[in-house]
Amino acid sequence: MSGIRAVRGMWLAILGWTIITGTVGLILQALQSMARENSHGVMRIVAMILVALLQTAWAYITFFVIPVLVVERVGPITAIRRSGGLLRRSWGEQLTASFSFFLIYLLAILIVAVPVVVLIFIAPVAAIIVGVILGGIALASVAAMEGIFKAALYEWVSEGKGSEWFDQQLLANAYTHRE
Repeated sequence: MSGIRAVRGMWLAILGWTIITGTVGLILQALQSMARENSHGVMRIVAMILVALLQTAWAYITFFVIPVLVVERVGPITAIRRSGGLLRRSWGEQLTASFSFFLIYLLAILIVAVPVVVLIFIAPVAAIIVGVILGGIALASVAAMEGIFKAALYEWVSEGKGSEWFDQQLLANAYTHRE
């Protein structure tokens, strides 16, 4: 099933999810700002750690929201609950996946940064243009790969089997269910 066909009719649910995650993101950013600006010493460190824990918890609880929305055709609140349930079953895979994609994003940024840094000394305006274009392509590519991976991981965790597009032995060796 193509990605476009899969999301057909799900625009309102995806919009709802976008509003929810945007609102939560703004609240978490506001809390982070307040912790940074209104706290001192040990309290500042404690506040920053608490906000970081909230941000991390939100990221992991909502890891499967988009695949749940699209595949199960539910609303955003149900998708968040279902994603959280899947988190409890598969937390190890999600932690590994998130860390792995963090490293891939970091690698993409470094690959883009090298020509941009070289070019900045020769033609600063061109460096900005090249950086924006290459950065956009690199980050969009990694985001697409991450989305495909999340969909495959969702299918494996929720149904116990992987897509025919993935080597089943590879999936079996990569993921272990938590019972």
